Amino acid sequence: MHAKRVRIKDFRNYIDEEVCFNKHRNIIVGQNAQGKTNLLEAIEFASRGKSPRTANDFELIRYGSPAFSIELDFESVQGDENLFVSVAKNLTKTLKSGACALEKRAKINGASYNSTRKLAGNFVTVSFKSEDLNLLRGGPKYRRDWLDNLTSTLKKAYSQDLSKYSRTTSQKNRLLKDIFEKGFGSGSNQIEDLEQLKTWNQQAALLGARVVKQRLTVLNNLLPVAMEEHSKISGKKEILKAEYYLKRPDDEADGEDGDLEEVMKAGIEPDEKDIARRLYRLYQKRHKEEIVRKQSLAGPHRDDIRLTINGEDATAYASQGQQRSLVLALKLAELSLVRDHIMEPPVLLLDDVLAELDLSRQSHLMQACDQDMQTLITTTHVDAFEKKWLVNARFIEIKEGRAMEQEEEPINN
Repeated sequence: MHAKRVRIKDFRNYIDEEVCFNKHRNIIVGQNAQGKTNLLEAIEFASRGKSPRTANDFELIRYGSPAFSIELDFESVQGDENLFVSVAKNLTKTLKSGACALEKRAKINGASYNSTRKLAGNFVTVSFKSEDLNLLRGGPKYRRDWLDNLTSTLKKAYSQDLSKYSRTTSQKNRLLKDIFEKGFGSGSNQIEDLEQLKTWNQQAALLGARVVKQRLTVLNNLLPVAMEEHSKISGKKEILKAEYYLKRPDDEADGEDGDLEEVMKAGIEPDEKDIARRLYRLYQKRHKEEIVRKQSLAGPHRDDIRLTINGEDATAYASQGQQRSLVLALKLAELSLVRDHIMEPPVLLLDDVLAELDLSRQSHLMQACDQDMQTLITTTHVDAFEKKWLVNARFIEIKEGRAMEQEEEPINN
């Protein structure tokens, strides 16, 4: 699978630009804030139907423009294919927030859809960004988002299941707020309120268990590959392991830093009914705190993945070098799983990440990028690259949202 051409109109800082790629290595060079990352974001939007950087598509429309569009020509094992997506402001319809509504359209090989969801799974990418180091540096949300993105690539129904769980949690939160505002425990409606909350807890537990089971299945498939890659990178000196935790909130405001309970051992086949029982027990145990804080404090939206190196928590004790090695191992494992799933190489998007890796780690990454895999690499300079990355590469310079192909390796000043 490889991208052949992308045309971007009124997306971020792009007015109307067409960029062509070769089948193998494409190095996108430019100073900061010129549009390198925006180019990869546009390709990911065409790939997934959503941005990896923002949940608000309104932000993607170039200032002063009514809409943006992306057209992508690519080749897969099925032959030449085409994707088109547009997001337009609907000035006649206003949301509750006061912002105008957005109309989304997509075309897949000429077939039209009134949604961008159908785009996912046609043109498959794996991205590795410098921000991915936040898998360890950042909080649980970074790890959940990473696992959610991978699971949605590998399991077709996952995005829909996650959306159902999120909607149920939002409805439960509205009930918690209503109970709190009525004055919980002060009136005759207390029993009725608790019964209604119990019903929502049961529904959230069932939907949440479906989400957790799929996450665990993917994690179980990923971990052996990641362990092997990490062992190679560390010279067989370190052992990577992972555990999945159902999060128990503490009494702090955001509930993200509390004690952890209900560990799900990676490598054990997940039981959906058992997970549902555990989630329901957590919901019922914490219902008073949830009412006071007017939000659901347990469930897949609060879970965490605990990564360890030689038994030590990598988020707390790993050195910067160990963090880079661990994240690289996870990304190499992700690349392997996706390739096996779609039965052809995905397109690898490397956004400003090679400069974060020393030559040894670059070499491990390059070994995974065989001749059949297309890579799109952004950078401000190529000085830190292993020279092998530059062989037979197409160099594309981005300046103020304009793309210019260069015949040879750029000279750094």
